[in-house]
Amino acid sequence: MLPLRSCVTGLLASAALLLGTTASAQTLNFEVTAEITHSICDVSAGDVDRDITLPEVNVSAFPTAGTVAGHRDFTLTLNNCDATLSQVGLNFTGSADADSNLRFANTGTAAGFALQLTSRGDDRIIGLDGLSGSRTLPVTAGGASLDLRASYWRSPRPTSGGTLVAQVLFEISYP
Repeated sequence: MLPLRSCVTGLLASAALLLGTTASAQTLNFEVTAEITHSICDVSAGDVDRDITLPEVNVSAFPTAGTVAGHRDFTLTLNNCDATLSQVGLNFTGSADADSNLRFANTGTAAGFALQLTSRGDDRIIGLDGLSGSRTLPVTAGGASLDLRASYWRSPRPTSGGTLVAQVLFEISYP
């Protein structure tokens, strides 16, 4: 049996250990990041996943490289834009033609042709050269629109008949 004095000393030492581990307050820091933006404009239902069909054109309508023919006019329309917006941007992307980064590549069966896309009104080419692929539009009465023209473009390569298929994507930005 242990003497009483050893037991009491052991208990006091244990109590001192327990008292030395008192809880202390901890500081917790966190950061909240958020962004408040304008409402976006809606793309007109008819312009979502839209197919533009160019008219059938004979290869003979393209006597030399750079000839453009077979036009189809259409309009991209944005509506329900936030009332505080004064302008929107449209940025066009896709695959560039091997012979001209101002034209969209043809993945169809026709050889020697690409798609040319222009803004109607000013007839400026919308290309994939990093400079000509965007347009800024004024927002009026809660909407904006861009009149466009799609056309066949003959490249310098030998030509043959077939289909022209090109994918053009656009992204809306709010400058």
